[in-house]
Amino acid sequence: MQLDLTVDTKGIESFSRKYRQATFRALNRAGRTTRTAAQKHVTTTYNIRASEAKKFIKFFPARSINRLIAKIQTRSRRLTLMRFKAKQVARGVRVVIRKRAAKVVRGAFIAPGRGGSAQLVFRRIGRERYPIEPLHTLSIAEMTGTKEASKKIKKRFREAFAKELNRLVARI
Repeated sequence: MQLDLTVDTKGIESFSRKYRQATFRALNRAGRTTRTAAQKHVTTTYNIRASEAKKFIKFFPARSINRLIAKIQTRSRRLTLMRFKAKQVARGVRVVIRKRAAKVVRGAFIAPGRGGSAQLVFRRIGRERYPIEPLHTLSIAEMTGTKEASKKIKKRFREAFAKELNRLVARI
């Protein structure tokens, strides 16, 4: 998921350099605040650590006062179920993907992955012993890309940008 943070620049050329600089700084600061809000949304909704979410949510600041475009980009692969407190129980594997919402994946089991290094959650395909497939859930991009999350993140950007721009313009 990619969120473009842009500022309507119609008529901004007529302003002095100080006001354009203030807009540039406000955009970048609001972008960093928005990235933090996206991380916070993921960690409060889903059972994932902030350090893991932070790895996948990147902020690309605006580079000049003439081109006021900043980006927040979220890229990741789908996460394995082992990242969500997977525990073997009688009926399968219990995982807690959303906070305070444990689910049991029936027929699943925990076993070492290829090479024997990492433990993964698997499910059999068919009735025979093999083949088996590892189970995955949402990616960080899908977690931040929901309608609810996008709405919250965009609202946070608008609030942070307005607040920061007012603060910087008052200093001029």
